[in-house]
Amino acid sequence: MKQFFLDYFTFNKIERNGVFILCSIILLLLFFDTIVSLVIPHENINYAEFETEIDAFLEQKPKYSPYSKVNKQDVSSTSKNALNPAVFFMFDPNNTSEKQWQSLGLSQKQYSTLNNYLLKGGKFYKKEDLKKIYGISNAQYLLLEPFIRIENQQKQNDFFSNKEKPEMKNEELEKNDIPALLINLNKSDTSDLMKLQGIGPIYSLRIIKYRNALGGFRDINQLLEVYDFTKELVESIKPYIVIDTAAVKKININTCLASDLKRHPYINNWNITNSIVNYRDQHGSYKTIEDIKKSDLVNDELYLKLAPYLSIE
Repeated sequence: MKQFFLDYFTFNKIERNGVFILCSIILLLLFFDTIVSLVIPHENINYAEFETEIDAFLEQKPKYSPYSKVNKQDVSSTSKNALNPAVFFMFDPNNTSEKQWQSLGLSQKQYSTLNNYLLKGGKFYKKEDLKKIYGISNAQYLLLEPFIRIENQQKQNDFFSNKEKPEMKNEELEKNDIPALLINLNKSDTSDLMKLQGIGPIYSLRIIKYRNALGGFRDINQLLEVYDFTKELVESIKPYIVIDTAAVKKININTCLASDLKRHPYINNWNITNSIVNYRDQHGSYKTIEDIKKSDLVNDELYLKLAPYLSIE
C-alpha cells in the first residue's frame, strides 16, 4: 500500500520544479489580472442609442406579404399550379388567349374550365370574379390579381378619376409622362429600372440587391419587401413591369449547405436551415419540395413563400 502511494502521489526533483514553476506562472497571471483591472477602469458601453436605431429600422420594415392571405387549404393546390414558371403581364381575363393564359401559369385543364365559362356567356366584371373559376386556388389568384385589368371597370375608374383631375398644361404633361415600355423585373439593370417614374439610383440598387438575395421576383408585390418601398410606388409602376419567373434561381435542397439556405431572405434562421438539412441527412434525399414541411419548423406560410426558390435536382 505504501509503495502504491509513493508511485502515484510523490514527485521527483524535476517534477517538483515543474510544479513550482507552473504554480508561479498561475499566481503571476492572477496578480497581473488584478492589477490591470485596478489600473484600467472597465468601460460601460451604452447600447441605448443602438437599440433605438434597431427599433426605428424594424418600424420602417414593410410587414406586407402577398402570401399572408393564403389559407392553409390552398397550399396543396398551389404546389401543383401556382408554382409553375410564369411570365406575368397586364391582362383582361375576358379576352386573354390560351397561349397567354399558359404564359401566366395556368394548366390546360384550368384554361378549359375558364374557357367553358366564357363560352357559356360568363363574363368577368371585377378581379375577384376570377376566384370563382374552379381549379384556380386563392394562392394562384393572389399571384395574378396585381396584373388583372378589366376594360369596362378600368374605363369607369378613369372616367371618375379624370373628372376630379384639373386640366394640366403641356409642361406638366411632359413632366408626368411615364415611358411606354415594359421592364423585366428579373433581367433589368439599374439603368432600365431608372426609366420608371419614381425609381432613382438608390431604389434601383436596392431592387437589384434584394433580387439577387431572393434569386428573382415572382410577384410585383415582393417589391414591398424592399427597404422603404411604398405600396403607392408599387401601384404606380405596376403597369410597366413584367416578371419572367423562369429566370428565378433555385436552391437544390438535396445538395445545398445550411449556410446556402440561410442566405435566402425568407429563411435567414439557423434553426430552420439546420432542421431542413438535418432531416435530409437522416432520411435521405427529398423526393418532393413539399417534403421540407416534415420539418417541424417549416409551416405552410413559410413553405408557400419558399417553395418557388427550391428544387430537388
